[in-house]
Amino acid sequence: METGHSWKNYGIVFAGNSQVVSFFESEGHFHAERRSKPGIPSPVKQAVKRMHAGGITMPKLIVAELRRQNIPEPSISQLKNFLKVMKAKLVPNIVSIGQLAEICDRHKNPTGPDDPYVVATEFPSGEQQLGFKFFVSTPRLLAIAEGAESIQADATYKLIWEGTVLTLFNFIKLRII
Repeated sequence: METGHSWKNYGIVFAGNSQVVSFFESEGHFHAERRSKPGIPSPVKQAVKRMHAGGITMPKLIVAELRRQNIPEPSISQLKNFLKVMKAKLVPNIVSIGQLAEICDRHKNPTGPDDPYVVATEFPSGEQQLGFKFFVSTPRLLAIAEGAESIQADATYKLIWEGTVLTLFNFIKLRII
């Protein structure tokens, strides 16, 4: 739909004096009506959310499914932006080292024999910026560790983030029958 005006107003200012000449033109001009809301329409967003929950997560596959269902498809950049915002709402935020230290401080006392708690922590201070350690266990596991004859340690490099490696320990009490 187009909206129009039936006149134009022009003003001319002459250099050298302050005289302004104004005149009108009766020839109309038109403006194309703009969409009231830019972006992906709400029904399309709901369809994308259903597809994402159903396992279709790649933008090109989502566009193909939208075409198959005869749903108006957004541009790839619109879809990628929408998926990024949607995932940001679903995935928890990254915790800073300071926040992690506060969480560890709140969980230093065990509440039961099988409830995990933070036994010890080591966080960077001063000039030291990299590396942190925290040890989580339960009272029952620590009691088992006291009688252990060997300790197994394993490090995984699949969880590396900024050079930090996750190290897991297991205490074994050998019984020979």
